[in-house]
Amino acid sequence: DSLAPPPPPPPPRLPPNAAPPPPPAALACEELEQLLAVLNGLIYTEQHAASAVLSACGLAWLVEVLRPHRALPAELHVLAVHALLNLTCSRDKLLQEEARALGLVALLAKTLVRLSGEEVSLGQLDDTAAEGEAAAACYFLLLNLLLNNAAAAADLVECDDADAVLSLLTGHCTPPPDATEELALAYAPARQPAAECFLQLCDQPTTQAALLARDAAATLRALAQSSLPTLIAQKALSLLSDPRIGGFAHLAFM
Repeated sequence: DSLAPPPPPPPPRLPPNAAPPPPPAALACEELEQLLAVLNGLIYTEQHAASAVLSACGLAWLVEVLRPHRALPAELHVLAVHALLNLTCSRDKLLQEEARALGLVALLAKTLVRLSGEEVSLGQLDDTAAEGEAAAACYFLLLNLLLNNAAAAADLVECDDADAVLSLLTGHCTPPPDATEELALAYAPARQPAAECFLQLCDQPTTQAALLARDAAATLRALAQSSLPTLIAQKALSLLSDPRIGGFAHLAFM
């Protein structure tokens, strides 16, 4: 008669005060966080790595991290945004169109709103400064997608989160004068890239009307008088000289 196989060994006994092992989902998130951090470092430092990632459908895989139904932690969204930012820094037209086809502009709007504290995932970031830096990365990525691309700009102002993200964008451009020190700290890293995004949208015929309907002229006037780099102030003044915008500016400050 054949011998029966021995029973499996009992699971190891944990010390009395030891924490239980993390659930499989938490382990998967930890592993994904490490992979994204390494991948982003490679993309940032090695040009051939970026090309290899794009050739292997890496853009689509990174976009998947941002999809709401995956319900991933905020830290993973931020890492994916940084990787996407470094992948799209060429602002290549074909790459912009691939990103549009994947719905990245609308997903990025949703991610910005989520990371700004509109949803619970804000609490997963370390502090208020991390919030501002995450928003800055989102705006820099938006710039990569919007530059000289009227269709991508239209995607932003027509997406489901358009009202929330444009309100957030305006707030980051011109934080309220009575903002607390904590709020000012959160706004600081995002202010310049937000202003550059705002100017891009105001300059696009496909999105200008949507911005004017949200009092864009007042924001342009504030940017023209701000302490941001001179080129931003000059661009804001140039846009205010456009009769379609200047009329709104006059009405806004009567």
